[in-house]
Amino acid sequence: MLVGLRGAAEYETIMGSPGMGVASMDAQSIAHLLIIVFIVIANLSYFATHAKTQPREEAFQ
Repeated sequence: MLVGLRGAAEYETIMGSPGMGVASMDAQSIAHLLIIVFIVIANLSYFATHAKTQPREEAFQ
């Protein structure tokens, strides 16, 4: 039983004739990596701006 695009790509690879499944899997992997990069950039920018707006508490008062 094959499940989704990954299963199709694996089947094409096993059969020795890579086609649309393998090509689509490459595109899907790049899209997932791009989403992860965007999430990391958004988190970094959030924490950078959040640190500037919040007053720092002094550790020793």
